[in-house]
Amino acid sequence: MDDKKRLELINLNSIGQSELALYDALRSGKIEYFLSLVKAGHCITAFILNSMIDNGFEDKIEETLKLSQSCKENVLNFLISLWGQEKAEAYWSKYPKKRKRDTKLSISELVNIQAWDVLMLRNAYEELALFAPMEILKTIEKSKKRKIVLAVLITENRFKDIVALDWYDEYHSFPTILKYLLKHDLKSLRRLYLSEQEYRFLGFDTRDDFHRYLYENGEKDYVGYQTDYFVRHKMFDELVHYNRYRDLARLERYDLIDWDKFTNIWGVKEVAFYAEKAHNWDYLIKHKYHKALLKHGQLWMFIKSFF
Repeated sequence: MDDKKRLELINLNSIGQSELALYDALRSGKIEYFLSLVKAGHCITAFILNSMIDNGFEDKIEETLKLSQSCKENVLNFLISLWGQEKAEAYWSKYPKKRKRDTKLSISELVNIQAWDVLMLRNAYEELALFAPMEILKTIEKSKKRKIVLAVLITENRFKDIVALDWYDEYHSFPTILKYLLKHDLKSLRRLYLSEQEYRFLGFDTRDDFHRYLYENGEKDYVGYQTDYFVRHKMFDELVHYNRYRDLARLERYDLIDWDKFTNIWGVKEVAFYAEKAHNWDYLIKHKYHKALLKHGQLWMFIKSFF
């Protein structure tokens, strides 16, 4: 019978039945027969290893474990008592396919064998933060667990790794991260919606002061496209540069508007509203806004708009 088929049959036995078969071989002194049973697939337990000692076969324990295809978790406890924690765990972790390694190995040994998935099951997030590669840390999803990792990374001064994780939703819990971003990564900082308290912590009295800091420190495009800083401070040259024509129209700086560009961005209907306010009759003629011209008494322009 081939080994695979024999193993399938042995697995039909209960643990107690396997123990009985192995124990009988030990009690009879048939160590080679015992080893053949182990190799075939009978499960090793702490009881069997104790029986080996009782029957004078302690020197065969290591060979038995190497041959085994199945072990109960209590074997690790037995080995720790027999050999000590370090030797037992080092031996046990060599054979993850033969036996479970997650519930009994110490945290330090799990780190040593890089069992990151098991460390997550054990909630060892401080150790993961210290030793796991970034691709493992990036798989952490729960906020509470992420915060544990971030706290460790801050202690280790690993701010570049913090930024690489991109857990910006958690940054608000760590003012130290905000300080780092202010000095080293404004692009990440500007993604956050900061509270008034956070602005003050960073040294700004208002959000407006923060936008000015961004403007002065390489984030001009962000300020130009994503904020109203230039509008509030009537920085007309910057509004022109960023094609903020509707803002210019609202500020009644019609002289600075490129009406064709304004139209390409906002469409004729939107622009015609401001063109009427600006008395830009040529624009209204071009786009056939007859009623608007007539309303303003531009009779000649009204007639012209039909041609």
